[in-house]
Amino acid sequence: MAFWRLKDRDLREREWRAFAGAFELEPAPALAETLREDLDLGPGAIATVYERARPDQPDTVVFEQANDRDGPAGTLTGLRIGVVVRSSVEHSSVSLRASARRHKILEGLVAGRSGAQRLDGAFDPEFDAAVSVYAREVDQATALLTRPVRTVLARLLGEADEVVASATASHAKGSVPRHANGAPPSVAIGPLNLYLALEVGVPFELDALGLLMADLLSLHAALLSASGKGR
Repeated sequence: MAFWRLKDRDLREREWRAFAGAFELEPAPALAETLREDLDLGPGAIATVYERARPDQPDTVVFEQANDRDGPAGTLTGLRIGVVVRSSVEHSSVSLRASARRHKILEGLVAGRSGAQRLDGAFDPEFDAAVSVYAREVDQATALLTRPVRTVLARLLGEADEVVASATASHAKGSVPRHANGAPPSVAIGPLNLYLALEVGVPFELDALGLLMADLLSLHAALLSASGKGR
């Protein structure tokens, strides 16, 4: 893949530095192995890590990782782009995962691997049609999905899905249906952390990442309110 040529790596590094400067992020390579362990990222090289830490605000971390997968045609080279919000205040009493909606068969596979249950979103059909939510503590997780939380989640994952689809279509030089793009963007919600994961075949314009960072911080605020800890 052309991206992995030296000149393309250098260009990508310059793009990341420009993005970091625009959003007041600082290089944080020392976090790479902590992220790998905490998020179960696997062995792919984590070449880029930036962090923004401010008093009285949750830390924001962004990273880019090589994400190679074995397939029928051999090894597929790809990228994982991650955004992490790390809070010192618990915003959720349960762990859950939300992803852009895919086929029901894939939902069953995800639930089976994790031991979680796909939440019934009949109380909000529009949200349920766009987002799949998985949790083991179903009642507690459902209670956390207040309207503000659902609104931000749907917006965040919809925007993330557009980013993934655009990157895939650009690489294929044509229109690629969004739901044919493999792993959907997902948000893992834990008591203190939020983790947005995007898996793409090629790098995408980093400008789009700024909006996703803002939405993830909005999700943190909505979760604090839903858990009764908002200001």
